Amino acid sequence: MLYYHKEQFLDNILHAVSRSYIPDQIPLEELLKLLKEPGASLYKTLEKLEHTPTTCQESLIADVPSKQENKELHLVENSNIPVIKIERKVFDQKQQLIEVYHLICRADCYQFEYKFHL
Repeated sequence: MLYYHKEQFLDNILHAVSRSYIPDQIPLEELLKLLKEPGASLYKTLEKLEHTPTTCQESLIADVPSKQENKELHLVENSNIPVIKIERKVFDQKQQLIEVYHLICRADCYQFEYKFHL
């Protein structure tokens, strides 16, 4: 399994922490090699490896942060700043799970925009 952790800053404020997990059925060594190329993106690279992302299942929860989330987002203890938690599962053209993604972000620093076909 490949684990990827990222912190996102806005005006020097940590506003989001994400974690991605890529399962072993993806050729992980080749994936890592391709991701090091300039301008590489995860989903385009997965496509090159014949695991085209086609379906996404996502849940979004607004909540008060736990102690761990306060720590991860560098918030003061017992902060009353709400957080948004997103869990996303991405599937390929064969409906194989190719990514599990967790995002925790400060609700006061983040705007979500969605566009999808109905």
